[in-house]
Amino acid sequence: MGYFSFYATGFTVIAEEKRFSSHIDPAIFDVPKDYQPVESENILDPTLKNGNNYWLKINSSNIEPKYETYDGYLNRIYNIKSNQSTKEFTFKLDLSDQLYLKDSGGGYVLVKDKNTDTDIFLLRTPQGIDSKNRRIDYGYYLTDKTLTLRPKNYSQFDKASYPVKIYAPINSVLWYEALVKVGENCSDPGCRKDGDLLEIRPAGWFWGIEERKQSVIVKVPKLTADNRQRYLARTTKLNDPNDPNLGPDSREEARKAVVSDRDKELIFDKAGLSRFGIDYTALTSFKELALIRDKGKENPILDARDSSNIIAMKSNPLISLIPQDKRLAYKPPSPPGIIKRVLTKIAPPVHAVTTVTKTIGSAGGRDYSTITLWEDGEDGDLVTLDEIHKGEAYKDSDFDEQITIDGSTTDATRYMWLTAASGQQHNGTAGTGVTIKPTTSSANCGSNHCILIISDANTIVEWMEVTENITAGTNLTGFGINYLAGSGGSIVRNNIVHDIDWRQVNRGIMQDISVDCTIINNIIYDIEHQTGGGGRGLQLWNTATTTCSVYNNTVHSNTVHGFNIQGGTGGTQNVKNNIATDNTTADFTFPSNTATLNCSNNLSSDATADDAGCTSAQISKSSADQFVSITGGSENLHLKTGADAIDNGTDLSGTFTNDIDNDTRPNGAAWDIGADEIPENLWSFIFLAPFIKGFLKKIKNKKRTPRMVAG
Repeated sequence: MGYFSFYATGFTVIAEEKRFSSHIDPAIFDVPKDYQPVESENILDPTLKNGNNYWLKINSSNIEPKYETYDGYLNRIYNIKSNQSTKEFTFKLDLSDQLYLKDSGGGYVLVKDKNTDTDIFLLRTPQGIDSKNRRIDYGYYLTDKTLTLRPKNYSQFDKASYPVKIYAPINSVLWYEALVKVGENCSDPGCRKDGDLLEIRPAGWFWGIEERKQSVIVKVPKLTADNRQRYLARTTKLNDPNDPNLGPDSREEARKAVVSDRDKELIFDKAGLSRFGIDYTALTSFKELALIRDKGKENPILDARDSSNIIAMKSNPLISLIPQDKRLAYKPPSPPGIIKRVLTKIAPPVHAVTTVTKTIGSAGGRDYSTITLWEDGEDGDLVTLDEIHKGEAYKDSDFDEQITIDGSTTDATRYMWLTAASGQQHNGTAGTGVTIKPTTSSANCGSNHCILIISDANTIVEWMEVTENITAGTNLTGFGINYLAGSGGSIVRNNIVHDIDWRQVNRGIMQDISVDCTIINNIIYDIEHQTGGGGRGLQLWNTATTTCSVYNNTVHSNTVHGFNIQGGTGGTQNVKNNIATDNTTADFTFPSNTATLNCSNNLSSDATADDAGCTSAQISKSSADQFVSITGGSENLHLKTGADAIDNGTDLSGTFTNDIDNDTRPNGAAWDIGADEIPENLWSFIFLAPFIKGFLKKIKNKKRTPRMVAG
């Protein structure tokens, strides 16, 4: 029986390896380009101990193991010979008390020290490649003490050309790698500066293609989890308790805000800026620096492992820490010549805006490895560029990060667009698509903690699952998706926001300041709170002189309010076709205000859907009669047959025509209420399918009568 041995600070983790079938031929081959191997003589034996660094050893009793060691990792390849071969590999783990595995939700797995929380080994995101060099996506899946290596999408094997090689490298985390900004994308203060620290990951991380071109990777000494979080935290601007653009609760929270000592160093007049950086120019020669600043090529990797002070705090977050004579500052595009300006004025060019699409994920071959790095790499003056910058995320693993979309110049036709790639979208239930799930947080929206902040106008955020796995805090507020200043005209649609409860007060989707907003087809549930706080599913704080439209959302089981709709003088609120059920205080609340309220065709489990003059409401309807499942932990808030929400909505086809599953509305006589449009025709087909199948089978098997020919 084979085993994995994790040598770390004297303790051993043993994993029993399932015997390979006769179809499997484990072997070590050359690694693909994405792995960027660097042959090294530093590791002569896979069990070599060098100071406090320990290597990893793999043994298997049913084969003579072969391995190749590189600078920091060992590569192993499983060779799948045919479609009949085993495609899953299961390892049973016997963990020591001192080590634990951190699961990324389907991608890489980290082996960590419980006492120091430092990374010891990295099981890198595995990758399959068939004989025609087409990718077969694999992932690690951890349940209790079983680790499984299996395909992410079995349908990729339908067109696979064999043999298929599964690359599963394993790193000894001897150092960390810092990603550092090279140059600047725009003049907006929200754009990162030359030398800003963008990300820190363990050795062996799959940096994206664009990251290796636009930024520079610097090897740095290993860091504690606390220091890594400190170095990557962005500046925050505290809310003014007297700001009239804030809602009353936000002003009250600003008055009560308690800021930790660490967060105090992040307080600044502008939010979202890097506080730390690396002067990469001090690590390079003149020739090497020229290569690094050539954005068309992959950059060399710089080594600063011997420098404990390589990461430095910036004296001013608005200014690069690179010396001015070496700094690569932003240069605006040259204005067009006078002849071109005259011709453009006489005959404006007719053309379509260009959509620049980049892939995001932790597997090899993606353009960016995190959403934050996509946002940093693609922000800029999109109006001048005449481009839409679209990020297509993949469910390679959970995105463990807080995200801020800011720093770009946009308009209604040129904007930032975050979505899930084709085939990567959720199916309306948790755990089926791209997931943003931070495990730590810092104050990044005032004194509060937000998972995803929108600060650029006209941004689209769609097809994301937003949740968290963060140790509970005792004060302040946590938000799932939050509209902040500058985000006017942004659209939040087709998302699942759930199980947010790490702060004293929590919100699912929030409009935190007076900006235009459109919130469509979202499912929100289990927004809870710590002692003395409150949870709200969807909240509009203030729509003074602005317009917010809240259409066809489903909000369930939140510990205070489902929808909390507030407004100021001159604003307009459109609240139609929404479901709110089983929220502890009220499903809908409309605090008294002087905003214009256009409200109709909402459904509640209490009697609040027709409050404030809302018309055509469905009130006092049981949640169990509406949804497929309301069982905690396995919620499925699609409509069930016979639900009161079916065909009781109003037609909003002037704004949108689909539901959270991308099904077309309506499927019946009228629009359904809530995020889901039940496919009534599909139910009819499912009912008739057995009869249709039997009828077609009879036709196929029926013997034909021979044709009679006249004699």
